[in-house]
Amino acid sequence: MRVRVGEEPAFVLHRYDWSETSLVLEVFTRHHGRIALVAKGVKRPTSQFRPVLLPLQPLQVSWTGDAEVRTLKSAQWQGGHVM
Repeated sequence: MRVRVGEEPAFVLHRYDWSETSLVLEVFTRHHGRIALVAKGVKRPTSQFRPVLLPLQPLQVSWTGDAEVRTLKSAQWQGGHVM
């Protein structure tokens, strides 16, 4: 069963290289706590996630999956101070 969570407030805690074009993110969310997400293709120059997935920035994230590492589907910056 694929679980989908949408528009969850979150902060990126850590970013790790996973492949040539992807990252594994550790994020802290309001309702789900600390979770791991894979952001596929995020290191490509044309990725919409590339400027958004910075550490300690307020985000709205959506993901799917019920495994230990879930798949990031969307991320939007929620304003605030850019580091």
